[in-house]
Amino acid sequence: MVVSVFVITGFGFVASAIQAFWPLLLGIVSALAFCVWRLHRIQLEPLSAELVSKARKTEVMSEIVLLLMLFLN
Repeated sequence: MVVSVFVITGFGFVASAIQAFWPLLLGIVSALAFCVWRLHRIQLEPLSAELVSKARKTEVMSEIVLLLMLFLN
């Protein structure tokens, strides 16, 4: 994430300096490619049933909070 932010910011400065859009687009594409590459390199680990249950409860609570924020706004 940090690398992607620096890449996009750096290419954004270059795009601003030469007043062209293509360096920013190149930075965004390269940052996304780097993120996808990093995600596919990570070793997956099996989760216990307890961790899955806890994650599902947390997900449900966060969805309820999100819906309340949307409807009460």
